[in-house]
Amino acid sequence: MAALSKARITAFTVFVGLLLHLYSLSCLAKTLDFSGEINSEMTAFSLEINILQAPLETFTKNAADLDKHIEIYLPQDDNNPLLHAPAALADNNHNIHFYWRVDNVPSPQQRSTDTNYDLKYKVTILRNSLDASSAISLKDVSAKEAKPNTLSVQVKFFDLVNGKFVAGTNQLDKTIILAQTFAVPLEAPQFGANNISSSHRALTINWQSVDGSGQVPYSGGKPNRAPSQVQLMLFKASETGTLPLKAVQLLNSDTGETVAAHCEYSVPSDTDPQCVKCTPADASKYGDQKQFPIYLLSDQDEDDTIVRNELVNNTKGSYAVKNLSYIESYVVMLQYEKGGLRSDCVMATPERTASLTELNGASEAELKQSACFIATAAYGHPLDAKVATFVWFRDTFLETFAAGRRLVDLYYTYSPGLATLIEGSSTLRTLTRGILWLPERYITLLKTLKTYPLAYVNVGGALSLLVLAGLLLGLRPHRRKGI
Repeated sequence: MAALSKARITAFTVFVGLLLHLYSLSCLAKTLDFSGEINSEMTAFSLEINILQAPLETFTKNAADLDKHIEIYLPQDDNNPLLHAPAALADNNHNIHFYWRVDNVPSPQQRSTDTNYDLKYKVTILRNSLDASSAISLKDVSAKEAKPNTLSVQVKFFDLVNGKFVAGTNQLDKTIILAQTFAVPLEAPQFGANNISSSHRALTINWQSVDGSGQVPYSGGKPNRAPSQVQLMLFKASETGTLPLKAVQLLNSDTGETVAAHCEYSVPSDTDPQCVKCTPADASKYGDQKQFPIYLLSDQDEDDTIVRNELVNNTKGSYAVKNLSYIESYVVMLQYEKGGLRSDCVMATPERTASLTELNGASEAELKQSACFIATAAYGHPLDAKVATFVWFRDTFLETFAAGRRLVDLYYTYSPGLATLIEGSSTLRTLTRGILWLPERYITLLKTLKTYPLAYVNVGGALSLLVLAGLLLGLRPHRRKGI
């Protein structure tokens, strides 16, 4: 009898334990599933995380806390959970490499087949721009993977325990490997003659995505954010004939395999606004532009016909091309960086704005930026002759080629902070004048020679680049207001 009673007690205990186990399982989301993709530049990646078939009590009732259910890891980085924006950035956290943000408004949705709920998160993982000390990129993390151009991503989901989040309790955990996508945009930035404005020796080009949403179709068949950069090309309309351009054709969206393709420029006409036309390397194999897109390379050489070829920021949707000739017409063409299609070409002519002194017979006035921030701080006045020397070097040389213009933009961004420090310290003013002495001497020599021998240009340019690079190290960005 005692043995039977003991057996009943044991059975009852097992039964209760089984019920408790089933109850704990019922509180846990049945399935954690997620997928994602890495952008073609490997600067960010997106995830779609789905929690499926979960009881409503699994989720917090506070909508603002729904993000606390999940943690995201990059196992090949430091295997610590990525911080969640905006908290990660609000604390000015310089020690984390990456953070994630939620791109949708997650809300539990009841399933039509049962009483459980699903919850979907759409998130983007980005590099922390405040992490300037290590500057670890997704490419650096990917380099540690066994397979190139991939990233291991781990997601954990935490259930509520007595209404609170408890790490490691009722946890779902899944790791997948994402592959970098090499799909290219199958759309060109939208602009026309009404989107170009002329000013003194300058053209300002404005553009947007075709539907204005910022989303464009890609060769993989899935719309996505437009690339961060737009390739802008400016041709001289007076140059006739055809000009070969460097291009490649995408053959494999999984590996990024490409072959050389053929593109050429010719002046557009009223009946044919396409000034850049491309043909496949092998039309019999790769003639489908949707499947095998052709895109211009960004390293086209500037010459007598190609006046400008630059990758410009797409987020502003606007770019001003300066130091043009008002007696010349130009042809403007845009494509997204590595874009499979090019825009129609638009012709425009810069204006000439005559100053009062010109109307009175003086020589043509130049439209110049304000004086050099750092040189002005060092020499004490924007009209100092040495300040004018650096301004002359900027306008005569740096603004005439792509790398020089990028350097000037970098200077505009970083120099105001340093100039403020220099201006407030007599020691720094003296030190800066000493640093600038040799570049100023070389530039003065260039102005005196007037023939500008290449050797002098190289020496003066190299010295100026070194000085500017040294002065800009470690400074925080400022808005562009002058040179």
